[in-house]
Amino acid sequence: IRTLSAGGDASGKPMYVQLNATSGASETQNITWITNPLAAQGTAIAEYAETSAYEADGQFDFRQEGQSLLYAFTTSGDGAYINGVTLTGLKPGTQYSYRVGDGEHWSEIMTFVTSDPDERDTNFFVIGDTQLSGSPEADAEEIALMNAIAAQVNGQNPTFGIQTGDFVDNGGALYQWNEILDVFVSNYPDIPIVQVMGNHEYYGDVSGTAAETLWSLPNELYYSVEYNNVYVAVINYAANLEEACAWLVEDAAKSDCAWKVLALHQPPYYTNPGGSSEAFNRYVPSAAEEAGIDVVFSGHDHSYARTEPMIGGEVAENGIVYFICGDLGEKSRGDEYAAVNNPDFHFAKISQEYESVYLSVTSNGYEMTITAYDVSVDSVSILDEYTIQKALCQNGEHSFVYDSETGYLDCENCAYYQLLDASYTGWATDKASARKIYFVGGEP
Repeated sequence: IRTLSAGGDASGKPMYVQLNATSGASETQNITWITNPLAAQGTAIAEYAETSAYEADGQFDFRQEGQSLLYAFTTSGDGAYINGVTLTGLKPGTQYSYRVGDGEHWSEIMTFVTSDPDERDTNFFVIGDTQLSGSPEADAEEIALMNAIAAQVNGQNPTFGIQTGDFVDNGGALYQWNEILDVFVSNYPDIPIVQVMGNHEYYGDVSGTAAETLWSLPNELYYSVEYNNVYVAVINYAANLEEACAWLVEDAAKSDCAWKVLALHQPPYYTNPGGSSEAFNRYVPSAAEEAGIDVVFSGHDHSYARTEPMIGGEVAENGIVYFICGDLGEKSRGDEYAAVNNPDFHFAKISQEYESVYLSVTSNGYEMTITAYDVSVDSVSILDEYTIQKALCQNGEHSFVYDSETGYLDCENCAYYQLLDASYTGWATDKASARKIYFVGGEP
């Protein structure tokens, strides 16, 4: 490999510091960044502290070393350090302040918040097929759209995001990584992203090492994370589908999250018959059903689509809903990607009539609402919206247990819960004493 130049900031300062979705996210956070090998040391260090403590004394209480990989990007001919640190032993639901560097050159001070397993409400966003060219001038329209999406996303206070693959057009081109990471890091500096490797992550980088290292993936083929009450399984493009589906069934069974999500690049129910997604249709749905998956997010087809809830390839109440999550609009306007509505796939919604698309997901313990937004530079509209609800007691006839520590009333027979407040009058069993208590206007 002939390296023509050194990538990264010539001053040695860390660039594109990103929070990556991490297994054990309530106690762990992974951080990666790029540095110039001619200016920075091949050393990865993070200094960090709880934000409350840092704001009190201006000191970082902890220091963690990681790894630096000198990586040659074969398409662009650049070499750069890809640095990564994993912080462990963190407190759930806690904000931390941190900086990263090599001991001499440091990033700005940034923050992150660990996941809270006791948090019942979770918001996240889904975006896919960003696929910028590497030229900010040529991609000015797409970058403006991504900035407009980010302005909307950040107003919705997401816990995490999902990127469904084809983040770059060529995984071996550092200039493409520079461009898209600059957009993402500047817009989502404190939001961990669940990354899916699509087919374009392997273009120019047949091993996918650049993407795998830049995102510090727990596993290059498939992995899972949990944020609050949401389990997310990822199957990457290069995975053997039969093996990945067997892993999915086994792994999902270990999670007691209220919601189980699968993210992969190619859609099991697709709108592009020329997209080579037949194997995903053959393997994924049955495994997702056995794994108890509620919703599947994918990309690849450069369209927006949502199926009816499905089991065994047929519409079924309480089935899995499959989404194709759109793009920035450029390829969806080409004949090569014209969406085809296969009646066997039971699409409830198909569209390529948008400027750009992202999905916002809100969930509690018993209800998840997925809203697809059509975003232009100067306007936002709802393209589609769908709500999934767990099976609840009929007619709202719940049998409540009251937890005085959390203030919640939890139904013994279904997933429904509510805070005990002035709106509630009725019976509940006290969790601590097992006594029956009658509440009037929230008072015993």
